[in-house]
Amino acid sequence: MLPLGKTSQGWLLGILVLLSSAIELWGQAAGSHLGKNGNRHSKTFAGETAQLLRSGNSIVAVQVRATTDTLPTGHFVHAGLFNIGTAQDQPLLFDFPEPPQTSHLTLRLDDSLYSNDPLTTGLSNLPLLTAPSLLADGTITCEYGAGPLRLEQRLRPEQFSDTTGAIFIHYLLTNRDTVPHAAGLLLELDTKINANDRAPVLAGTGYSDREKIFSGPEVPDFYLAFEFGPDSSGLVAQGTLAGGSAVRPDFFAIGDWINLTQVKWDYAPAAPDTSAYNDSALLLRWDPVRLVPGERRSVATYYGLGEVRRAPGVLSLNLNTQARLSCVNDSLAPNPFNVSLLVTNRGFSAAEQVTARLELPAGLALAPGESARKSLTPGSLAPQASGTVAWLVKALPVVADTTWRLQAHVSALETPQNSVAGTVLVPSCQASGFELVALPRRRGLLAGSRAEFQVQVRPLGSFNQAVALSWWPNLPGVTAQFDQPVVSPGSVTTLTLQTAPTLPAGTYDFIITGRAGKLAASDTISLEVTGVLLDREPPFTTGHNPGRGAVNVLPENAISVEIHDTGAGVDSAAIVLAVNERLVTPVITGNARQFTVRYQPEAALRYNEEVTVSVRAADSAIPPNLMPEDRYTFSIVRDDQPPFLSDRQPAPGAQAVPATAGISFHLRDEASGVAADSLKLWVNGTAVAPALSGGPRDYFVQYRPAAPFPPGENVTVKIAAHDRALPPNPMAEEFSFRVRSAVFDLMATALRPLGDLRPNASGRVVGEFRNRLDAIPTPFRLELRRDGELVQDTLITQMAGGAVLSKNFLVSFPQAGSHHLRLRVDAEDQIAEESEDNNSQELVVEILPAEPMPAFFVRPNPFTPNHDGYNDAVKFSYAGLALAQPGLRVFNTEGRTVLSADRLPANEFLWDGRDDHGRPLPPGIYLYSLQNHGRNVKNGYIVLAR
Repeated sequence: MLPLGKTSQGWLLGILVLLSSAIELWGQAAGSHLGKNGNRHSKTFAGETAQLLRSGNSIVAVQVRATTDTLPTGHFVHAGLFNIGTAQDQPLLFDFPEPPQTSHLTLRLDDSLYSNDPLTTGLSNLPLLTAPSLLADGTITCEYGAGPLRLEQRLRPEQFSDTTGAIFIHYLLTNRDTVPHAAGLLLELDTKINANDRAPVLAGTGYSDREKIFSGPEVPDFYLAFEFGPDSSGLVAQGTLAGGSAVRPDFFAIGDWINLTQVKWDYAPAAPDTSAYNDSALLLRWDPVRLVPGERRSVATYYGLGEVRRAPGVLSLNLNTQARLSCVNDSLAPNPFNVSLLVTNRGFSAAEQVTARLELPAGLALAPGESARKSLTPGSLAPQASGTVAWLVKALPVVADTTWRLQAHVSALETPQNSVAGTVLVPSCQASGFELVALPRRRGLLAGSRAEFQVQVRPLGSFNQAVALSWWPNLPGVTAQFDQPVVSPGSVTTLTLQTAPTLPAGTYDFIITGRAGKLAASDTISLEVTGVLLDREPPFTTGHNPGRGAVNVLPENAISVEIHDTGAGVDSAAIVLAVNERLVTPVITGNARQFTVRYQPEAALRYNEEVTVSVRAADSAIPPNLMPEDRYTFSIVRDDQPPFLSDRQPAPGAQAVPATAGISFHLRDEASGVAADSLKLWVNGTAVAPALSGGPRDYFVQYRPAAPFPPGENVTVKIAAHDRALPPNPMAEEFSFRVRSAVFDLMATALRPLGDLRPNASGRVVGEFRNRLDAIPTPFRLELRRDGELVQDTLITQMAGGAVLSKNFLVSFPQAGSHHLRLRVDAEDQIAEESEDNNSQELVVEILPAEPMPAFFVRPNPFTPNHDGYNDAVKFSYAGLALAQPGLRVFNTEGRTVLSADRLPANEFLWDGRDDHGRPLPPGIYLYSLQNHGRNVKNGYIVLAR
């Protein structure tokens, strides 16, 4: 009996008993062939007739079963199954161009599973609702259905380059029910690369023929399946899992077809990474997603023909990356993308400490957290062993489709280094932008000379931004200089490349890159070095500013000179500039043919100064040609006038100056300006530190004494300073002023009563007075008289200028009638004042006869206990009631007792608005009850205000 092959094994799943003769008959009829490892491995059926639809381009092709066919065994192979190969009929999926039958898909709808190959999977059949058909754009489409779910399969050929392309495998899942459903998809692909049905696969950083699984974020962007291996020529298939319109699956497996073809949904290999497979296949799974009624889900991937950049050597290199990125919603995808490097040691001894460095052009950058240099995994390679390393790279947006070249360099201890380069096409995802055009594309020259290229920024669409230019790579022996490193759209700038005489002959390529925000574009130029330029002439100077022997040069002038060389060019590192025998650091601009050397002194040069300038330089020739020292002088503007004063305050000779006055003046010099550190100021012979503001040509100088000047003092001010000329012009000036003698003026300003004034009772009056002029340092008296009789006098020891004081007086009137009150300040005339006429205030009061005292009264009502001396307490007077044991109760409007006093004074009681606990009561109306022996005698209300 013959061993079972791919199709026979799938068909016999679930069959318990078969006659051996029937199996043998089927195997012979199938036209079985010898498989791997000497196994007889039947996968197709000789003589089978199938109706196929085929679509493709010059790179790849796909074919789909158009009908459900019956095998010679009597079993069905369903319509919609597909396989993929090259345009030259080389298989990429088994067993192109023979009819497809070993790759399939499984649909998960809620908890149910359906397959378009139920014979192999043992699952329920996924019914075909619409037969496969070929659309005008080359897409082959068909539709399946499972209950309320519709599943459309679309297979479309795409070409990426002259050598690469893929079939876009696209599925659309639509919920046509009135309730939500969860839907997912599993796709099994049976790989066969040309004649190799056991294709090794590179995914992520790993390359092997071992079973591997990836899930979640570990699922790589792409994978490669090889006919022979990464460092051998042969066919390479590439699958794209992320990028373009691909939707990254939740699960990805590489393994043996006999295992993967039987997977119903979940898969966990017994020994991943260690178990070698004999028949390669892939498993892609998109986990279920909840779809509401009418919602559509899209899942997609690419599979087709790829290519690998190889570099043979002791360390054999294979660089793998996306051939091109795509635009998804105006953004690049995948971005960042993966760049992986496979290194194989083809030597006879181990390679130790293997490291790799990734070199990127201007339009590509390492993703955050990445390092350009990395160690290989593993770090040491035995002979014929392989290791890998990977980087995440981010592409910058470009305004026109741009192919970027990247390069990986590998080194190890005592092992020859090796490098490999690759390219990635970055499309433009912008509606507007720019392109960069450099002309000519190629220039020939001798080493040591220079070449010029014109670089133009051509706007696309509505683009209108400044573009910053750069170039790459920076090679030893070649320097570059843009006339305008930042240019506007439509503008042209010149790029000058200066070569060193030591630059070897050969062709050198450079990439010019322009950036505007997140946009970038590039163009490539070439230098063809054919020999060496001989140069025996040294550089020379022109364009001296200030010129040789110039006079009346402004002190703030910069110093500049041009250095030219018509041969190898000026060596900027050899330029030496000295000013007044002191080496300085100038700013050097221009290019090696003509440098401009400019120096701006940190401090202005000195008036009257003669300045000496020395310039030395050499060119880049080998040996260099030294320029003779260029030494010259120029003179700064002459200044023979000293500084001067203006706007002096107080004015010279001023009299009656206030004692608190400050001193100020302008210190001017209209030529070289005042040297600020030269200013000296003396007041009455004492050096003081004034405040300066303004600038050297006009300083404003202020001095405020810590204490007032003594009255009547003659103040002498002396100033000395010099200017900034060389030599300086000094000045000295002196002036004086006299401080006003002290002037006093006391004023009585007010006299008024406080409250009611009654006969035979004490009352209060308040008097106010002020000092209008200078402070009074000696004592004086303040008195109050009633009808000429002294009531009270007070001694005031001193009083500040402008001060205002008040004084309360207690006064009584023995009888009713008109009374005269007089307040006088400086009553004894001890102070010599400017005026004595304002020293008194008078008040006439009319005292009415006392009214008969009522037996009981409460006043004032309202009262205001706010400690201002007015109505701060209410008086309960009950002398006329002859109470034996007076008492008082006070209630708030809610009836709560706030004051309870059982033993009052015999005749009257003062209440300050506080409760039994001494707490101030809030404003409001309060009820009272005057009692005798606890019985009510009088009651009423009082108003408390604040």
